[in-house]
Amino acid sequence: MTYDNSLFFIKEQIKAFEFVLFDCQKKLEFKKAEQSNVEGGIAELKSENNKLRDSKNPSMAIQEAYLRAKINLENKIEDIDQAISEVIQTRLDLDTLHIRFKRLQAARKLLPTNILSQDDIRKLASLNSGLVSRLEKYTFSSFSPELIEISRENYQPTREGYDIGFDTSASDGIRIIWGYLISLFAVGHEFSTNHPGVVIFDEPRQQEANKVSFAELLKDAAQTSKNGGQIIFATSEEESVLRAALEGEQYTIAAFDKIDGKLIRKFPTSA
Repeated sequence: MTYDNSLFFIKEQIKAFEFVLFDCQKKLEFKKAEQSNVEGGIAELKSENNKLRDSKNPSMAIQEAYLRAKINLENKIEDIDQAISEVIQTRLDLDTLHIRFKRLQAARKLLPTNILSQDDIRKLASLNSGLVSRLEKYTFSSFSPELIEISRENYQPTREGYDIGFDTSASDGIRIIWGYLISLFAVGHEFSTNHPGVVIFDEPRQQEANKVSFAELLKDAAQTSKNGGQIIFATSEEESVLRAALEGEQYTIAAFDKIDGKLIRKFPTSA
């Protein structure tokens, strides 16, 4: 037997002895409790015996002892009856819970195994295909857009089931946001959804996303909103760049001179 085997054997033997010791201690405690009850009964009998022996009227003392015993017995019977009533009530409660449990089990079996309806699955498929095609247009390059899938748990873009936030460059992360928001908007045209039909971009050309990608975003937004809804861009890009990107598309521009400063600002405090 190797050293490790010997050590393991000894440890197992120690565990066995500890278990035997624990079991013996429990039995000893039980025996002590029994002894205490027996000693209590003996003491009670001795006390009754002394009362009868020392009584000047033994017959009266016997009657009193009989009455006490009778009362104690009646109290015990009452306690037992109450305990039986509680057990019966508990059984009735358990029967009621069992019936309810069976009903819930039957109702659970009627629930669909997939929480998504066929219509939901079609919506997610449309969102997925829309996002992939848009990323191709926006020159997404961190990996093949075909690897992106919309999660059925949280409806977010994933790659092989994992969050793609750390697998992309900063500019490609912005492209995913663009594509996802406009694809959601487009799904609202194809299906009945709770989308409000409005998307607002605030300085969307962040992280130095190239002008080609930004131009594709503007064209895509103009074409997607033809069937209804509104896509609004708040941007500091030059107006000429915007008009060149949107040439041939329907759009509305509200331009503001940079000299006027910020469009949203505090009212001047009155003197």
